[in-house]
Amino acid sequence: MALQNAINFIKDAGQDPVLRNGLVKLAQAEILPELEKLGYGFTIPEFEEAINVQHVQCQTEEDANFLFQVVNWFKLLYI
Repeated sequence: MALQNAINFIKDAGQDPVLRNGLVKLAQAEILPELEKLGYGFTIPEFEEAINVQHVQCQTEEDANFLFQVVNWFKLLYI
């Protein structure tokens, strides 16, 4: 379930500026608890696994580029 939460987060973060803007305002230690409250509970290893799952499902280079834009944004924010 947590892996699916991470996948859902990656998809939603790519399309929801309200979600992104809300997370940007938080301190690093507040991000994962806030994601848990929003129904996206996952760990960083689960997030990394979700990246791999999503990456192999990308059908075009454009899809992969978009995926990694979202991933890199989150990594800059959290990691």
